[in-house]
Amino acid sequence: MRLLIVSNRLPVSLKKEKGEFVFEKSAGGLVSGLSDFLEGLGKTEEEVDEYIWMGWPGMTIEKEDEEYVKKTVQNEYNASPVFLSQKLMDKVYLGFCNKTIWPLFHYFPNYASFDNEFWYK
Repeated sequence: MRLLIVSNRLPVSLKKEKGEFVFEKSAGGLVSGLSDFLEGLGKTEEEVDEYIWMGWPGMTIEKEDEEYVKKTVQNEYNASPVFLSQKLMDKVYLGFCNKTIWPLFHYFPNYASFDNEFWYK
């Protein structure tokens, strides 16, 4: 079985403590949902022959650290990080996706916010 997962977040979250990156496996959301999906197919995560998970690592990564983060995430979590600026995350994801798209697709159109500030310039 081959699987490609594209989501906002990776199955691992990053933070920086005392100048060092700390990698922690993400809990909840899509990670647990994927386990349930595979279980419904009669499979476990170990039985998926080939997969790649693409998403944001949870923080803005400086250019000089991108290669280290990319290699670590690929080798240890079979994932591919997408590096985004904080400005892009704030406007597009936290703004447009969460305040416009999410309410529309979850039957709350009265909560949808249409703001030109959400567009990344």
